Amino acid sequence: MAQAWLAAGKADEQVTYDYFIRDVKQRNYFVVAGVQELLDRIGEFTFGEKELAYLRKKGHSEQLIDYLANFHFSGDIAAMLDGNLAFANEPILRFSGSRLEVSLLETLIETTMNAHTMVATKAARIVRAAQGRPVIDFSPRRDHDIGAAMMVAKESYMAGCIGTSLEEAGEEYGIPTFGTMGHEWVMSFADEADAFRAYANAWPEQSVFLIDTYDTISGAKNAAIVAKEMVAQGHALKGVRLDSGDFLELSKEVREIFDDAGLLDVKILASGDLNEQKITTLLAAGAPIDMFGVGTEMGVSKDAPAMPGVYKLAEDELLGPRLKLSDDPYKTTLPGVKQVYRIIRPDRKLWKDVIVLADESPPENRRALRVIPMLASVMRGGERLSHETIEDARVRMKVGFLILPNEYFSLEKKVPAPVEKSAKLAALQERLIKEHQGTSREYQRSEVQYSAPIAAHAR
Repeated sequence: MAQAWLAAGKADEQVTYDYFIRDVKQRNYFVVAGVQELLDRIGEFTFGEKELAYLRKKGHSEQLIDYLANFHFSGDIAAMLDGNLAFANEPILRFSGSRLEVSLLETLIETTMNAHTMVATKAARIVRAAQGRPVIDFSPRRDHDIGAAMMVAKESYMAGCIGTSLEEAGEEYGIPTFGTMGHEWVMSFADEADAFRAYANAWPEQSVFLIDTYDTISGAKNAAIVAKEMVAQGHALKGVRLDSGDFLELSKEVREIFDDAGLLDVKILASGDLNEQKITTLLAAGAPIDMFGVGTEMGVSKDAPAMPGVYKLAEDELLGPRLKLSDDPYKTTLPGVKQVYRIIRPDRKLWKDVIVLADESPPENRRALRVIPMLASVMRGGERLSHETIEDARVRMKVGFLILPNEYFSLEKKVPAPVEKSAKLAALQERLIKEHQGTSREYQRSEVQYSAPIAAHAR
């Protein structure tokens, strides 16, 4: 398309694209993540001699080669910042600039935002299920390559995990790291208790014993023996890890063993194929588990492993607002340059998001405590404006969870997204659909995506 646009003289026409996520049955909200990484990557997105030689070999025109040789994104980007909560079918990123440069970034945008947002959303659900108990990212060995492991470590920490088992992520991002012994440690000693003693000798204040290598209850009793020896030497066992079996019954028996031994401060860490549903069930049944290590389900978001984030043309300087139609109502897009306003109720809970055209005033409502514009300028004229830290995003996500009404945290019930279109935007969409199809039939079907349109200044 880039070569064809250059040949057609359309490469420099000004356009606006939106990135948004279509509805996901298993998700009532998304945690925005990847914006800072995306800005990094856009800043580095250039074509060197190697890339240009490849494209020349593929038969692309010298006109395109010359264009790409000097390529540097010079457009504008507005975004919901990392850590914000977002909902289906509302703009999360808005790109404006020349047609060729804005469209050229599509794959970079989607692969970055879809992966990071997928992981952050899954991690947030798991952290919420733990009800304040610490959660650690144990996913690296199940992630899709080391690059994915680094991403999961970062985004799970942003979403509320206390840290990761991946030391490289600790070095790169400055987040806490945690580790315990593996089964091979215990298997490398003739006696399980001796394995615990040797580990305690290496880590007298940081030891967490893995007690399920042979028999969990026997392992707990051996751990209690060594823990009392550690106390006598002026040290303390931090905890024990359950990695298999019936976590509910085993955690109760293990807790009783340590309590009877007077080792009340020894924590129980559970790991092994955990997810938000399993954690919720365990805690509801009274499992005395103090911490969770979550691996596979965190790293690959097993129940929703493909985030349907898309990047679509919304405005064209020559043709005006644009939209995509489809027989599938969920694929009909919203036209025009847009802003999203988040309306907060007097009880400090989120009421709804309203999508408006950029030239509209913010929606007014006497019942609103605050009306917040969600798309902030992060790049203008190719110059980056946003340089946030992981801690900034972590705080923003915590605030988002505080204002989100409880029904959106449901793991079983699908709740409609609290998103509405302004009356002006709805009218524009309907007009464009009628122009393209001569009927409002498809428009009426597309209303599945949003709540009923509201007036721009409804009170």
